[in-house]
Amino acid sequence: MLQTNYIKGFLKSIQNSHEYILNDKIHLEKFMLDIIEQEINHIKRRYELGFFHATSLKELYTCNILLESFKTSFLMYFEEGITLNRYLDILRKKSLFLYQNETIYRPFLDRILSKFEAKMLTFKLDFKGNVLVKIEEPNLYIILEIKDKINGIVFEEFPKNRLLYQQIFSLVPFVITKEQLEFNRFYILNLATNECVKDLKNELKYAGSTIQSLTQLGVEVFDLEVLSLMQNSKLDFIFVEPEKAYLKNDGLLDYVERIQFYKSLYRIYKDSEILITLPRLDILIYYHRLDDDFIVDQETLSRFYTMYIEELRAIFSHPHNHLKITIPHSASEYHFEKLRQIIMTIIKENYQTEVPIGFNIEHDLGYENLELFKHSDFTIIDTERLYGEIVDEKTKEDTFLTELMEVKEKTEIKHVEMYLTGTTIQEKKYYSKILELGFKYIVVNFRLFEYYSVDIQNDLEIIQNFDVN
Repeated sequence: MLQTNYIKGFLKSIQNSHEYILNDKIHLEKFMLDIIEQEINHIKRRYELGFFHATSLKELYTCNILLESFKTSFLMYFEEGITLNRYLDILRKKSLFLYQNETIYRPFLDRILSKFEAKMLTFKLDFKGNVLVKIEEPNLYIILEIKDKINGIVFEEFPKNRLLYQQIFSLVPFVITKEQLEFNRFYILNLATNECVKDLKNELKYAGSTIQSLTQLGVEVFDLEVLSLMQNSKLDFIFVEPEKAYLKNDGLLDYVERIQFYKSLYRIYKDSEILITLPRLDILIYYHRLDDDFIVDQETLSRFYTMYIEELRAIFSHPHNHLKITIPHSASEYHFEKLRQIIMTIIKENYQTEVPIGFNIEHDLGYENLELFKHSDFTIIDTERLYGEIVDEKTKEDTFLTELMEVKEKTEIKHVEMYLTGTTIQEKKYYSKILELGFKYIVVNFRLFEYYSVDIQNDLEIIQNFDVN
């Protein structure tokens, strides 16, 4: 539908923390206390899921004491008229000095201050009506704070953190444009071309893009909210990314919600192929402010075992005949094979079934050593990191497509199905070339599905619904 392919609204700005002056002690205290209380309530759950480096219950108790102490001390450093950035800097330095021997406290402090910064910078914004927000550099916590209140985000430059770039687009639509857009003016922006729409009717008339018959188009889905937006769409397959749902719940798996999601997904798409990746750690580690590696091996599986088991339990809580499970990026073929055997055993012993097991390639080592993964039933190529590693100011972007073709040839030799995902290939300049090169399975964001699967001229009939009100 047209509404998912374009974003519209009056452009607003978010002040940065260097300029934001603190003078509202009442809201400051309320927001900080609420955030600290949330962290205290989630200590045990973080520990269960592997996002808290505690080696004993004593450390859980210690962290609880430190957070309780922070609740009574943060107001001591408040001065009316101080900038938000200065206040955050003081809190960080004072807290780390007082608790310098308690390294387990650092991620909690970082999360608290990041959440607090996001809350203070956004709570006074006027989100009435259709609003677009311009942001200099993506901040995951700010985006989580405002995602349900805005129509989209405008960036002037490509975000430096490609991981955030891909995750953000799943949470809220955005465009990247160097056009000089003025604040408080109304704009319509094209998600596929990153352009400001001057003449919507003319653009729709000539922008038709019917997908080739040999290509199958799938959609990224991760929770009930996204699923509700896709119920009337005819999808070739579904690609489920559980970790994106966790971000909406303070980075934590909600087991009841996951069961409800899979129950609805299987009911709506009972005859569709459904690919499910086990939770990928990169964005979760970033959210939880940890310094760990995102690559999955036996040690990682052991640490995050509860999270993986609960997600698997939810996946198989209801029957579906067309499931495929994929393992996040592994360090080597040896680690992948070990993980594959473990996952297959868990599924067979607990759910009395077998499903195809594939693997995600999300790093240059995976691309280079693709032929080593002998026992994979299929592979999912995340193009985001490949693009980031290959394309820079000195490299032609055609190199990116050349690398993809080499991967395609390797998978065809092995007779392994290859699914392409990643925000990069969803940009219009690459999408048409991807089709021309004969890639069969392509995953796109749900907002772009109609744009790339249906002749856009069909949308002309609903232009009258796309006004500024």
